[in-house]
Amino acid sequence: MCCVALDALCGMPDQPLKSPRFLSAFRHKVDLKRRVQLPAEWGLRGPAGADLTLLLWPHNDRLDSCLMVMPPAAADDFMARLSALPVGASDGEAIKVDMAANAASLSVDSVGRIAIPDWMAERVGIVAGGDVVLNGVWDRFQLWNAASYDETRPAVRAVATTAFRKLT
Repeated sequence: MCCVALDALCGMPDQPLKSPRFLSAFRHKVDLKRRVQLPAEWGLRGPAGADLTLLLWPHNDRLDSCLMVMPPAAADDFMARLSALPVGASDGEAIKVDMAANAASLSVDSVGRIAIPDWMAERVGIVAGGDVVLNGVWDRFQLWNAASYDETRPAVRAVATTAFRKLT
């Protein structure tokens, strides 16, 4: 996956953030069917408005670090950014193909759980009975293997400290 093209997709949105807002980080257990309970604070319950897009997501230079979970508005914004990449440009085509091949749709059940597809869970190290971290990212959220999440926090904090200055 081309980092330049991905950086363009991850820029600030052109429109204000839409509800729901995914804030904080939560640790939960993955049940034996690879279902994860979503935090009640996030307000996601099936069936109305509970369709989500799930993507294998990189962190730094490591592919498939976590799963990015997007509600419809965030997924639409992301797809618009993908569609804006030049057709036929090698990096644009590569990221479109890679992201589509490594994506899935899922629904939130009536009690607020999502079932992670087996192939995606395996790629990011989320195992039945293990711990998962749900990390809010404002208009979307991430699912991490808890150990991997803990390992990445010092680097994230170091970058965030510098990046925060761009907002002020």
